[in-house]
This record gives sequence, structure tokens and C-alpha cells, in this order.
Amino acid sequence: MHFKIESIKGHKYLYLVENAMVDGKHKRVMHKYVGSPEQVQKMLEGTRNIKLRSYSFGRPAALLHAAERLDLVEIIDRNVDKRDVKGLTVGQYAMLLITARTEGTLSRNQVERWFNKSVLQFILFPQYSLSSKNLINQMNRLDEGTIEAIERDLAARLIELGEDVNKLKSDKTTLASDLEEAKRLAEELKRKQELQQARLATFRNMLSRFREMINSGKLRVRIVRGRMVVEMSSNILFPSGKAKLTDEGQEALAQVASVLATIPDRDFQVAGHTDNVPINTAKFRSNWELSTERSVTVVKFLQDAGVDAVHLSAAGYAEYQPAASNETKEGKAQNRRIEIVLMPNLDELPDLSSLESEAKQGN
Repeated sequence: MHFKIESIKGHKYLYLVENAMVDGKHKRVMHKYVGSPEQVQKMLEGTRNIKLRSYSFGRPAALLHAAERLDLVEIIDRNVDKRDVKGLTVGQYAMLLITARTEGTLSRNQVERWFNKSVLQFILFPQYSLSSKNLINQMNRLDEGTIEAIERDLAARLIELGEDVNKLKSDKTTLASDLEEAKRLAEELKRKQELQQARLATFRNMLSRFREMINSGKLRVRIVRGRMVVEMSSNILFPSGKAKLTDEGQEALAQVASVLATIPDRDFQVAGHTDNVPINTAKFRSNWELSTERSVTVVKFLQDAGVDAVHLSAAGYAEYQPAASNETKEGKAQNRRIEIVLMPNLDELPDLSSLESEAKQGN
């Protein structure tokens, strides 16, 4: 149910409108006059805690009108093998994804955000919520033979409506390409979900194996900007102002190495951090040198303890990425630390191939 403003002879009138599925088709079941916008505003004067939200519904409305005229959802569902699937049908998912293309080529997350901000959530399928699992399952049912059958039925429907089918077939944005794009989005979603599950399994396994060290206070694990970070205090690993590991530090790092060495195909960056107390010795002229030397020391120890050096790197950040305020003794202690960051694999990074031509133009 939603409000709709209609213009009649230059005057605007507000109607309460409700659409619903009737006999498998979208029908308007209520169209009730509420009043002019001015009258509604007067009714609301002095009323508190009322939130109004507006939605853009231009281009999607045009597509939905064409889809309804074509009986698009019915034709798609008629040609798909019948299964007892709860939620949206293949035709409904296809229409939703095709409509989303009015915003360009969208990823699964972008489609969800677009739909949740669109008026479509209220007027199309208010009784259902989008299901990623059902989306994948439904789109996988659109094989080549099914798409050809759908196109034949659509062509017949277009002829029935008096449209020039040959002219429409020459259009590059045919239904087939839209349906293929819908399938591509579904397959991309499935791949990303599998990668996410594998990544979460790795994180959970590490947390479980580090639990004893976490409970003893030797390290803590944080998730920072989507990356798992194993954090160890420099007070345990190094003497003050030094980059040589203590006996306690070597023992703790040996436990960490035994876990990291069992994780395949994952890069680790060791990052050294200090507090903001300046240092100026013969070996360390500043905290840059101290933090970097400490990270290199840890990398070498991990390598000797069995972690593949191909997957290791070192970095020093001095005092410039504090974990806490340097105004207190406790904060300074938190900032003197070594972090081991699980770096994302290439397949976990965003696809930037579309920027390659732009980058070349700037060189």
C-alpha cells in the first residue's frame, strides 16, 4: 500500500493505492482518494512522530508497465519446469533483476540496496523478502532451451500486440541478454558466498586454535576493515627499545607459527607499532627504524619456525597508527605492539578491470 499523487487539469490529488497478485497477475485492488496535498498537510499539522519517505519510480515504472503488458512473468514461469519453491518465482526474480538494470549493471549487494530503497518493495512483493539462496536456485533453471522457448512466446505476444518483432530483435538489449545477465549475477553471488564461507571457516579455525593464548593474555584477535588481525604486545616480545626477542616472546611466537603454517594460500603481513615516546640511539634513530626492525625480526622467526617465507612481509608504522590514546600509561602499552594481518587473496579483492583503460589514459 502506498500513496500516489495524480495531476488532473493542473491540480494535484493524493490517492491511497494498493496492488496485489490476482490470478497470477499484478492488479490494482484499491485506489482511494485521500485529498489534495494541501488538505493532507493541514490534517497532519500538530501531529508528531510521523515520518514520510519519498521514492523515485520513473524508469522502473516504465519497465514494469511493459512487462505487465507483455505478460512477462507468466510467460517465463510457464516455460520453466514446475517445482514447489517457496518465495518468488523465476519470472518474478527475472523481472526484478531486469528492472534493476535501469540503474546500470549492479552486483548482488547493490541490487539488494537498490530494492530496499525502492518503492518496489511495497508494491511488487510485499509478502516476500529477497532470498539469495532462492535467487541462485531460480536463475539456474534458465537454461538455453528454456530461454529460446521464452523468446518464442514473447515474440508471439508481441505480434499479438501489433509490435514489429524483427525490429525489436535487432535491439542489443534483448530479453536473452537480460536473462543471461541475471544468471551471471546469480552465479557471481554463489561464488562470493562460497568464498565468504571458506574465509569465515579459516577465521573460526584460527580463533579456536588461538583460544588458549587469548585467554592467557598473550595475544588478542580483532577484525579490522574486514581483515583478521592477530595482535601481540611488544612488552612480551621485546625488551624496551630493543628488537631482539625475549625468551617469552619466542615461546609465544612459536605457538603462533604452528597455527599460521597450517593455513594454505594466505599471505601474512607483520606490522610493527610503537607509542609516541621518541627514540634516538645508535641503532634506532626514530620509531620508524624500531618498529620496522621489530617486524622484520618477527618475520624471520616465523620463517625459521615453518611459515613459508613466500607468504610473509614486514612493515613498520612507528607511532602513527595507535590502537589507543598515548595520554595514559595503559594506552602507550597497547600501542607498543606487533600485528599479524591476514591479507586478502586476489579473488577476495574487488574487480578493478573496468578501470584499466582509464588508468592507461592517465599514463
